[in-house]
Amino acid sequence: MELANVKKRSKQIQHLLHPPLNEEQAAEFLGLSKQTLTNWRHLRKGPAYIKLSPGPRGRVGYLLEDLQDFRKKCRVDPEVA
Repeated sequence: MELANVKKRSKQIQHLLHPPLNEEQAAEFLGLSKQTLTNWRHLRKGPAYIKLSPGPRGRVGYLLEDLQDFRKKCRVDPEVA
């Protein structure tokens, strides 16, 4: 099996092990309110999300890896800054 196929398959399995978090779970993970995540989406900022249903009021989900990446980007190292 090619390396690209192995990586793709690994990502597919990872999503089965870690299904998308809903807004409440994502907000709790980041230590924010659900309203903050909603506001950020409308302002096109904050962590990446996925649309689980169509329309402006459609359900959204957050992948754990995206939330972890967002948290890492927010990290400030006082030794460097």
